[in-house]
Amino acid sequence: MNRSILALHTSGRFVVRAEIRQLNNKDVRQRRRAVRKLFELDDPTAMDAFIPLLDDSDEWFRGKALAAIQKWASMKDLKLAERLSTSRRNEERILACRIAPRIGKSSTLILKKLSEDSDQLVKLNAWKTRLNQDGGLIMEAIMAEESGIRILAIEKIEQMPVVEDKIIKIILKDRSSRVRKKAVSLLKMRPELNSSGTYDEIII
Repeated sequence: MNRSILALHTSGRFVVRAEIRQLNNKDVRQRRRAVRKLFELDDPTAMDAFIPLLDDSDEWFRGKALAAIQKWASMKDLKLAERLSTSRRNEERILACRIAPRIGKSSTLILKKLSEDSDQLVKLNAWKTRLNQDGGLIMEAIMAEESGIRILAIEKIEQMPVVEDKIIKIILKDRSSRVRKKAVSLLKMRPELNSSGTYDEIII
């Protein structure tokens, strides 16, 4: 690394540290300015400074803390994801679902727990992430009690090159009209799946 690049790098880190210190300023305007500046600098090392803001009394700062974590969380942040997954705030548990893929296999237990969450939106976010990570969960998803999860399964099926006949029959006979409509839309989108007219009687 030549001297000019090193100097620029060192200067950038100095600015980041200075702005992080301003997050504790008693002047709210200064704190807000520091938050905006840190997002402009886009340095992942600033993320840890945002974590205490999750408990801030000001909703604006809590929202920025969530945005910072979503922007900069990485594989090393397993403990943070675990903390978020057990939060009493729904928005923090949803964030745990969203950053889970960056953590790798360690997030499997977190997502499984969140896919049984009492909040519907948290549960759907967990299932969406799980299905994106593991297509082998399709059958489990289309047998789920919540129609929203079954819809997510169909959206995943839409991306699959090959779809089992039994899966298509199950979703076409679903008890929810919303799910059945989604299944019919799948066949319209992928006419090759019904080229022989196998499902015409079920649809009718």
